[in-house]
Amino acid sequence: MLGLDSESTEQAGRCAGQLLEYFERRLAYGAPTVELSPRKPDGASSGTNEVSEPSPGVT
Repeated sequence: MLGLDSESTEQAGRCAGQLLEYFERRLAYGAPTVELSPRKPDGASSGTNEVSEPSPGVT
């Protein structure tokens, strides 16, 4: 059994809640969740890669 006191469990819950809020906010604003790599300067006006690189199976 892990010896977690109520305070550390509370902190973990708060941290998880903040993470959830962060991702929910990003989704609400329509921001792509995978935006870690710098955007390619290929003149794509939209922020997504779907225009230049369609996923296989989509015609």
